[in-house]
Amino acid sequence: MKLFYCQNPIDRAGNLRKDETWLSDQLKSPQALLMPYWRSKSLFSANLDSLSYLLLKQSEHVFSVTTETIFLGLENEKPVFAVDLSAYELEEASQLVAAGEFHDLRKVATRLPQEQASLAAYARGLMHWHKTHAYCSHCGSKSEAIQGGHARRCTNQACKAMCFPRLDPAIITLIEHVPQHGEPMCLLGVHDTPAGTICTTLAGFVEPGETLEGAVKREMMEEVGLAVSNVRYVASQPWPFPASIMIGFTAESDSLDFTLDQDEVPNAAWFTAKELLEASQTGKISLSKIDSIARYLIENWISKNI
Repeated sequence: MKLFYCQNPIDRAGNLRKDETWLSDQLKSPQALLMPYWRSKSLFSANLDSLSYLLLKQSEHVFSVTTETIFLGLENEKPVFAVDLSAYELEEASQLVAAGEFHDLRKVATRLPQEQASLAAYARGLMHWHKTHAYCSHCGSKSEAIQGGHARRCTNQACKAMCFPRLDPAIITLIEHVPQHGEPMCLLGVHDTPAGTICTTLAGFVEPGETLEGAVKREMMEEVGLAVSNVRYVASQPWPFPASIMIGFTAESDSLDFTLDQDEVPNAAWFTAKELLEASQTGKISLSKIDSIARYLIENWISKNI
């Protein structure tokens, strides 16, 4: 299984985008591509199997109405910009682009080439950051985007404080128990929903002054009352829903006796790989959504233990 949102092919041109003259030239390039964005949704083709780009030379009118223009980088040497049309109602925004449909990325991600899903996630994360950082955190004055949208600066000349995009790091962990005799088991959170029973790994945010491994141990103790050891990093995943990076781990517990913090985890259960596979195949349970690192951790664990 592949990890979604992790295959962004774009050259972010981090040094070049600081040059205002160079950036201005990219905005005038006949090869420039625009990625329209509307209230957390990206523009996709009518059959939802690809992003829908606009050619700048055919869509210059969009610049006069966008509330935010972000330089994403160079794709095959072509500059790519995300443009925010969130100030308009959906019908107006759709008329402005006159191509494709706006949809939530997570609802269509599995139908997209993964490079495009990754690019859309990148744009979504930056757009969210601009939306939530319109004002200076130092003095409260309005801030403005600079460096192609990869930084913001306070407009108060006495302040001029700079801020840069921030992420909320979160650990996500599959706990396993390996007995001396018998099959390995993993502990998953169990959530009953109108759509059925969903099983997923346990997660939580990293706190200030804490290592990632420390966060795993603390969160597993808080959520299910288990002391875990042998914490092992597996993979990480951009998760701009709205502003996180998910850092995946496995960890081991010597005990099967868990105690739930029901504010966080309403129910949980131990499963063998065979039980998980059979229950998910028969529809008794569903695993986490296919675009999530939780699903990646679970499927990897099943494949190693089946």
